[in-house]
Amino acid sequence: MPKIASLAFAIPWRLPSRARAACREFCSLSASSSASAPTERPERHRKAKPQRQRKKPQGAAAWGTEEDDIDEPLVAHGRRQIAFREDAAVAQHALHWHRVDVQRNQDVMDSLRHASCTKADRWWESWEAEWDEDWDWEEKWAGIDNQIATGQDDPRRPKGPLLQLAGSSSSSYSPVAALNHSQLTRAMVAARQRHTEELEWQALCRRADLVAVAMTPAELLAVCRCVGERQSGQLKLLWKLASLVVERVNAFTAEDLACLANVYSSGEAVHHGMLNVVALVLANEEDERVMGPLLAEDVLSSFARANYPLPLLLGEFRRIVLSADDGVVPLLPSRVALRALHSLVQLKALDEELLAVLLPLALGVSQSGFSSAPSFPEACNAASWACSARQVLLSLSPNSSTHAAASETSQALTVTDVPSRMSGEEALVRVLQVLRATLAERQLSFLKVVPTMQAAPLCVIPERESISASQVDGHALLSAAELLMAEGTKEDALQVSDLLKAAVGSSASTNAWSLQDQVRWLHLGAAVGIKAAGVLPPAVVETTLTSILAKKPGELVSSAASLALLLPRLVDTFGTAIAAATTDVGIALCKALLPDLFRLRLSEAREASQGCLQLATRLPKVAPLSATLLQATIDGLPAKIKAECVFHKRGGQGPGGPEIAAWCSLLADNELHGAESPEEIWLLLAEEAKRALAASGLGKDEDDPSMSGAVVAIEVLEALRRVKRNGWSASDPATPLGAVFDAVQREWRRATAIDGVELEDAEHEALPIIATEEHRLRVIFQEVGVQAPTDC
Repeated sequence: MPKIASLAFAIPWRLPSRARAACREFCSLSASSSASAPTERPERHRKAKPQRQRKKPQGAAAWGTEEDDIDEPLVAHGRRQIAFREDAAVAQHALHWHRVDVQRNQDVMDSLRHASCTKADRWWESWEAEWDEDWDWEEKWAGIDNQIATGQDDPRRPKGPLLQLAGSSSSSYSPVAALNHSQLTRAMVAARQRHTEELEWQALCRRADLVAVAMTPAELLAVCRCVGERQSGQLKLLWKLASLVVERVNAFTAEDLACLANVYSSGEAVHHGMLNVVALVLANEEDERVMGPLLAEDVLSSFARANYPLPLLLGEFRRIVLSADDGVVPLLPSRVALRALHSLVQLKALDEELLAVLLPLALGVSQSGFSSAPSFPEACNAASWACSARQVLLSLSPNSSTHAAASETSQALTVTDVPSRMSGEEALVRVLQVLRATLAERQLSFLKVVPTMQAAPLCVIPERESISASQVDGHALLSAAELLMAEGTKEDALQVSDLLKAAVGSSASTNAWSLQDQVRWLHLGAAVGIKAAGVLPPAVVETTLTSILAKKPGELVSSAASLALLLPRLVDTFGTAIAAATTDVGIALCKALLPDLFRLRLSEAREASQGCLQLATRLPKVAPLSATLLQATIDGLPAKIKAECVFHKRGGQGPGGPEIAAWCSLLADNELHGAESPEEIWLLLAEEAKRALAASGLGKDEDDPSMSGAVVAIEVLEALRRVKRNGWSASDPATPLGAVFDAVQREWRRATAIDGVELEDAEHEALPIIATEEHRLRVIFQEVGVQAPTDC
């Protein structure tokens, strides 16, 4: 027992009562303070133990835990004793509640503004547990308005989205990751029909990548069709399916192979290996799978879509089409024959023999002549193809005598046999004859334009001698009219004038056409006004210009180049009758182009600037805006030249020589704009001209075969000579003029140099210079005092 505690029993009783009470109180306090302490041992029995120090609390949790605050009360100036233990616990609890439950929610609430503190605003008090990501795992929820909830690809759902299989009960769902190959095929076909959401489609494709090796040939074909039509970037899956198809190629029919060719030619990337396999199988004479004319055209269209002129397939198509049993030409529907002509032109495989067989079929002609009068839609479709392929047709062995004889005949065709060969000019004449014959049987003034949901409206034209009417696509009719104006006479111009009055004569019919189509109709109007003056009323042109003026500025930019070049022609043709409408359209076009010049290509920017400047010379109100547009175009010319080789698939070659020559001619025409271009722009154009000449030489240019490299050099040199800048010398390569002269001399020597025995093929040699163009170059060199290269 402690000594202090034992003293309570040794207090003398003879002390005063007050002293004895004080001693008892002292002893009780001392005993209470030492009650919790262990009993003291003698010094000799005590073992020294290391004291383990507790980790001191930090932050708000340390409040009130210090030794001074816990055990020792604070007494100051007679104040009451205050124990901080309870206060510290209360403060610690309050801070924890504030940090966890208040501070985070308050950050959210601070970003909101509440008009009142009603019960509706306190949304957190009425919160209830929701379904997991809108999926009813217990199959009890039908959704709002019986709509199926949208699944989400959540990592917390390892089995992926659920899918209701075809043929199962309405309440039965299965995860996509658990589908076998047959169930997956049915699910992908159903997803193709109902246009399922992207996340579900991606899950199906991932599953197909795993189970594709177990699919049957029919399932492989179905999955290939579904994935090819979806266009969701599943190239890896398509390539894997292609390898499996090649392994089992013997199990596919000719129709299946044609379908596979269509799939693998329509994607983001063309699988040339798959197309080669299809061609090898279908062109194999020992294989039982053979193509008929219809199937051959389908496969040819697939190769044309892929822009893959495989000689093996082209030879097989030619053999099928030209093969005649007992002299009977294979009979193809008109649309199929016309589609084959489109494919052959795109693949650059059209010749006179194929043209002689396919064109009569496209026009409705059989071997024994016309089975009936050619229909108007077939004639317009054939004319549309001939208009788009006109340059190709003119290059197919033209026969001038046949063309002249056919041009003199304007009556309807009475063909009695199909020629074995047909030149391009003969094909154009035949298409024009059929088109004129069908137009003569229609009342063009009663044409009605019907707006549709498609890109082109529907045109309804009644016949003259019956109550029936013909329906034709608007684009086909417009292309037929363009072919008439390109190859026709004044009588053809009268027919096109009737079409113009009916197609764009009123505001209702004009608004049914797109902006690009309206510009094409106006080009026809200008051509009609030139070929047959006074036939087309100016009110028709003014109505179309008013409709164009109502378009949004962004829509005008898409057709800025063709519209800008058209406006000066309209003013020259129709004069002051349409001056006001043309001025408004020109001002609106310049205002629309100024902020959106970056949307135009290099050639489009040049044509738009040139057209606006030409319009400003005829209508002075457009001059300020056209000058501003030209300056903005010149400021952005370096960036456009760089973008031409980066964004427009020129393989880093930059713009072609004809485009550089056109820019030099435009900037050198001081009479047109009266502005001087900076020296840096001319140095840039000179460098681009040097690069273009080094790439093409002085022979024919690949971009524009009608313009050779020598013609490009002549135009650039004449433009630079018209600039007349001080310090420019033809003998100084540091100036733009001298740099281009030096490049022309170098290419000239390379084209005329004789380096001994020529061991290389002709394709590896520089192209020769045409004699007339060489003479023009020698004249220019002589005028500037520069020695022209000689043959060596």
